[in-house]
Amino acid sequence: MPMNTTPLARRSLTSSWTEFAKLADQYTGLQGFLAVHSFSGGTSSGLTSLLIEWLSVDSDKKSKLEFFIDPAPQVSTALVEPYNSISTAYTTLEHFDCVFVVGNKAIYDNCCRNLDIECPAYTNLKYHCFPQIRWSFEC
Repeated sequence: MPMNTTPLARRSLTSSWTEFAKLADQYTGLQGFLAVHSFSGGTSSGLTSLLIEWLSVDSDKKSKLEFFIDPAPQVSTALVEPYNSISTAYTTLEHFDCVFVVGNKAIYDNCCRNLDIECPAYTNLKYHCFPQIRWSFEC
């Protein structure tokens, strides 16, 4: 656990990790892990990076695959998204076996064109597009 975390964060992360480890231990034929997250968000990128680092230590022999949402300035909600993505890139290069890049702008454009949604919100992307991307990989 990083020493620069607050006691509350340390307690929350430790209990989350404990629950995650219990779930993983229930499966005898577990082949690997799939992470789907944004590179640009503070919680999404930081928390996922930390969990993947822990996962690499505990489950080094399991495959770790990642779908990450690449930020796009056209649909950005924060000025710091490109900087957050650079910070998260280190963890990706270090700990994942295979990475699939999903362009935020491309998903946004697909929602507009194929789902006839004039101005897609993040909920449209989250509930309509991302599950399709993940499903196409799992089949």
